[in-house]
Amino acid sequence: EEGREQLPPYSCSVHREAVFHTKMELSSPFEKATDRSWRKEYVVLHGTLLRMHKPRRIPFFSTPEVRSGQGEDGSARPDGWMPGELLRKYTLQGAEVGIAGDYKKRHFVIRVRAETEQFLLSSKRVDEFMAWLEALSAAVDLSPSLDERSLPRYQTIPRRRRRRDRQVISEQERIIRSHFPYLNGGLMEDDWSGDHAESRPHSNSTSGTAGGPDSRRRTGVRRLAGARTTPRSSQSQEAGRKWRPVNTLTPEANLRYARRCMAVLCGNSPRQSNFIIKDGRRYRIIWEKKEIV
Repeated sequence: EEGREQLPPYSCSVHREAVFHTKMELSSPFEKATDRSWRKEYVVLHGTLLRMHKPRRIPFFSTPEVRSGQGEDGSARPDGWMPGELLRKYTLQGAEVGIAGDYKKRHFVIRVRAETEQFLLSSKRVDEFMAWLEALSAAVDLSPSLDERSLPRYQTIPRRRRRRDRQVISEQERIIRSHFPYLNGGLMEDDWSGDHAESRPHSNSTSGTAGGPDSRRRTGVRRLAGARTTPRSSQSQEAGRKWRPVNTLTPEANLRYARRCMAVLCGNSPRQSNFIIKDGRRYRIIWEKKEIV
C-alpha cells in the first residue's frame, strides 16, 4: 500500500576518517580566534557532518574489533588511532572549502569555512590531502536542499600560476638582449641593416668562412629554428600504432596536476553568501553592524 513501501538500505558514500593538525583562524566572521596554535585532532567526515574528536591511541591489549581498524560504515581508520571525546561538530550546509594558497608555512593545507568559524586542516601526504579535499567539496555540494542545490562547477584546466615580479622579468629581458642580440625581436643574420649595422659584430673573415662569428651565429639560429620543427620519431609513426609521448606522467605528477585544478580559498577572500547555518537555524550576516541575525 502507499506509504508502506519497503525502503532500500541506506549507506553513506561520503565518509572519511583521518588525524589532522588543525588551526582555528576565525571564531566568528568578525573576530580572530584567541588560540591560533596547531592541535592534533581526529577528524570524521560523515555525509554533510564534520566532527572533531580528541585522538586516542589504540591500546595494544584491546579487543579484535578495536584492533581491526574499522570505523563507521566499515571504513578504514588511521593506523593506530581511534576517535576520543567529541570536541565540536559542524554542518557543511553553506560551507566553503578550498586550498589555503596564502598559507606558506605548511604544504598540504585545506581551509574550511563552516558555520561561523574558519579553520585549517594540515596533512602530511599529498594523496590524503587530495582525497579529503575532494570529499569535502562533494559534501558541500550535497548539503543544500534539492530546491537550492546547483550543479558542481568542475575545473579540468589548471589555474594560472602567479606571475613573477616585474623587476625580475625586466632583468631577465635585459640579460637576454645583452648576451643574445640576434634573438631580439626575431632578427636573423640577414636582417641586420640600417640602425643595426653599427651594432653588427665585425670579423676579419667573411660571413661564409667556417669558424667565423657570423657563421657560428647563423648556425646557432638555424639550429634553434630546426629544433622547433623536428618531426616525430620514426617509431611513433609506424602503421597501426598511436603516438605516445616519450615521457609518461607518473602518479605524483597526476596528483600535482589535479591539485592545480582544485579551488583556492584565501583567508581574506569574501564569503560567497551572507547566510550561514548554525544549530539548525539560518542566520544572516550584517557586515556594517558586525551582527548575525
